Amino acid sequence: MKFTLSWLKDHLETDASLAEIVERLTAIGLEVEHVDDKAGLKPFVIAKVLTAVQHPDADRLRVLTVDTGDGKPPVQVVCGAPNARAGLVGAFAAPGTYIPGIDVTLSVGKIRGVESHGMMCSERELQLSDEHTGIIDLPEDAPVGTSFAAYAHLDDPVIEINLTPNRPDATSVYGIARDLAASGLGRLTGGAIMPHAGDGMCPVKVKIEAPELCPGFALTLVKGVKNGPSPKWLQQRLIAIGLRPISALVDITNYVTFDRGRPLHVFDAKKVTGNLVVRRARDGENVLALDGREYSLTPEMCVIADDNGIESIAGIMGGEHSGCDENTTDVLIESALWDPITTARTGRTLGIISDARYRFERGVDPEFMVPGVELATKLVLELCGGTPTEIEVAGYAGHKPKIISFPLSEVKRLTGIEVPREEALTILTRLGFEPRSSGDAVEVKVPSWRPDVDGKADLVEEVMRIHGVDNIAPQPLTSHDAVNGRILTILQVRTRAAKRALAVRGMMEAVTWSFIPAKHAELFGGGQNRLKLAKADAIAALEACGAPVDRLQIEPGGPAWYHPGRSGTIKLGPKTVLGTFGEFHPKTLEVLDASGPLCGFEVFVDAVPEPKAKPTRTKPKLELSPFQAVKRDFAFVVDRTVEAGTLVRAALAADKKLVTGVSVFDVFEGAALGAAKKSIAIEVSIQPVEKTLTDEDFEALAKRIVENVNKQTGGVLRA
Repeated sequence: MKFTLSWLKDHLETDASLAEIVERLTAIGLEVEHVDDKAGLKPFVIAKVLTAVQHPDADRLRVLTVDTGDGKPPVQVVCGAPNARAGLVGAFAAPGTYIPGIDVTLSVGKIRGVESHGMMCSERELQLSDEHTGIIDLPEDAPVGTSFAAYAHLDDPVIEINLTPNRPDATSVYGIARDLAASGLGRLTGGAIMPHAGDGMCPVKVKIEAPELCPGFALTLVKGVKNGPSPKWLQQRLIAIGLRPISALVDITNYVTFDRGRPLHVFDAKKVTGNLVVRRARDGENVLALDGREYSLTPEMCVIADDNGIESIAGIMGGEHSGCDENTTDVLIESALWDPITTARTGRTLGIISDARYRFERGVDPEFMVPGVELATKLVLELCGGTPTEIEVAGYAGHKPKIISFPLSEVKRLTGIEVPREEALTILTRLGFEPRSSGDAVEVKVPSWRPDVDGKADLVEEVMRIHGVDNIAPQPLTSHDAVNGRILTILQVRTRAAKRALAVRGMMEAVTWSFIPAKHAELFGGGQNRLKLAKADAIAALEACGAPVDRLQIEPGGPAWYHPGRSGTIKLGPKTVLGTFGEFHPKTLEVLDASGPLCGFEVFVDAVPEPKAKPTRTKPKLELSPFQAVKRDFAFVVDRTVEAGTLVRAALAADKKLVTGVSVFDVFEGAALGAAKKSIAIEVSIQPVEKTLTDEDFEALAKRIVENVNKQTGGVLRA
C-alpha cells in the first residue's frame, strides 16, 4: 500500500515529521517497507530560455541560451523540442544530473558540432507522464532558479507499508490516518461525505440473481459529463503510487479506491443496453476485459451483465465494451459488495491481480457502499460536470455489527502488561469500536470496516498495538542444565543450505504465487552449455544438502516437461531419484508464453539419505594410505544406447578395494567409430593401501577393468 505524505495529511491533522510518522506506523503494526523522499528530482531547477536560434547544421534543432537563476552567465543548450522558444520557462537539468525517464546521466557534449551544457526536460523525461512532444512549459511567473520539484509539488515523499491480509481497513489512506490518530499522532479529519441531490431516479435498474455472491449494489447515473484528462494534483498522486492516469472518470475511481478503500467501476451509460443484472457466469461465456485480454468464465464466477451480455467480472475488472473514453457523456457509477471467497477464487482462476480484487477478497466496509458512490459523484461533478440522478440501491439489508464480550483482564493475561482501564477503552473508541461497560467485562461493538475482529484476543491485539508493544519489558530466558537439542529438522537445514549454495552461484530466490492456471500445472505433472550449468547448479544444491556427489549417477531423459534429448535425471543407486534437470520442452514454453530456450532443474531434498547417527563413543579414524594415489584414463567404444552410468559402475566393480572413483570426462560420437557407436572416456582413481603397485599390478588391474566393462556393456577399448 503506497501513499504520499500530503495525501495522508488530507485526513490527518498533525505536526509530526516524516520520520516520526514512519516510526509510529511500524510501531502500531503497519510496517513501513520503503520511503521515497523524491531526492531524484531535487537537481532539476526552473530556468528561462533567453534566446532560441536555429542550429547551423540541423533543421530540427535549436540552440538556446538559458538562464538557470544561479547568478552566472547563461548556459548554452541544444534542444530538439518543437515548442522551444525565447521566453519559455521550464525544467532544466545541468551536466551530472540523472534523467530517470531515459536512464541517462548528463554530461557536456557536442550535438552536430555545437556544445550543449544541460537539458530542458519534457514530462516523460522526468517520469511525470507520457508527454514528450515538447519540453515542460511553465507559467511566466514561475520563480527561476528555484526547485522545480518543490514548485510542482513533486517533492512529496511516498510511503509504502506492508499490509497483512487481516487489515482490510488499512488498504485506504483514510484508514491509515485513523490508526495514526488513534495512536495520538494527530487528529482525524475529512471523513464526512454529504449526499448529493439527484435529479430523478436512475433509469437503469439492478437485479441481483445471486444474492449469496452480491449482498448489495448501488448505482447512479451522471448525465452530460465531459471526460478529459484529470487535474494535475490527481494525476500526480496516482503517478506517485505507481498508477497511470487514464481519464478523469477512471482516475476518480482509482483515487477513491486508494483514498477510502472503496473500489468502484464506471460504465459508459450509452454502451449499456437495458438494465443490469448480477448473476453467475454461464459455461462458455467469454468477456474482453479492460486489460485487453479475453477470459473464459465458469458458473463459479460472478458477473455484471446487461441485455447484450457480460459487462464486468464482478469485483475484479470491468469489460472493454462498456468502458469510458473521451467520448463518454453519460456515466453509470457502480459501488457494490462482493463475496470475498468468490472474488479471491475467481481472481486466482483467471490470473487477474487488480486493486479491486485486493480489497474485495479481504473485505470492504459494507456501510461505505453508498457513501462511496456519493464521494465519486461529488468528484465527477467537480471535475467533469454533469447532472446526477438519485442512487439506486439493490439487495443491501444493512450491516449487523458484531458484539464481543471483552473482560479487560484479558489484556494482562495475554500480554503481561497492565493497561489502565480508561486507556484501553479510549484506544478502542479512537479506533472506531464502541465499548459499553458492564462490570469488569465490556461489551464492544465492532465497526463495519473491521471484519477481521472476531473475539477478545483480537481486541487485546488492538489495545496492545496502540498502547505500544515496546512497553513489554524484556525478560531473560530461563536457563536449564540440559544441552539444547536440535531445533531445525533435517529438511529445514538442507533447504537453507541449498538456498545459500544457489545464492553463491549467482541465483536469486523468487517467491511465486501458490496458485497457477490448471493448464500450467498440468505441464509439470499437476543447448549443451546451458545444460551443463543446469546440471552443475542441481549438483551444487544436492552437495550442500549432504548428498554424496561422488556416487551420483546421471541418466539421460527426464519428466515430460523437459526436452527429451536435452535433459537428465540425477540418481543415487538404481532407485533413488535426487533431481532432474534439462532444457524445457518447446511445447511447455509455448503454453507458458515464454521465449526460449530455457533451462531448469528440480532437486528432491527430502530424498537425500539422512546422515548416520554419530556413535556414542569416539571411534578411531581410518588411517590415510601412505602410498601415492594414481589416476588412469580409459576410452571405450560402446553402442549408442549404453548409458555412461552403467559403464562407470562396471569399472568400479572391477576392484572395489583399489578403485576408489570413476568419472566420465568425454563422450564422443562420429563416423570413425562406426554406425550407432559412441566413445565414453573415463578417469579411474586408484589408491594402493598395502604396497606400492608395480607395472605388473597396474596391467592386471587395467585388464580386469577392460574385461568387466566388456562383460557388462559390450564395450571395447578404443584404439
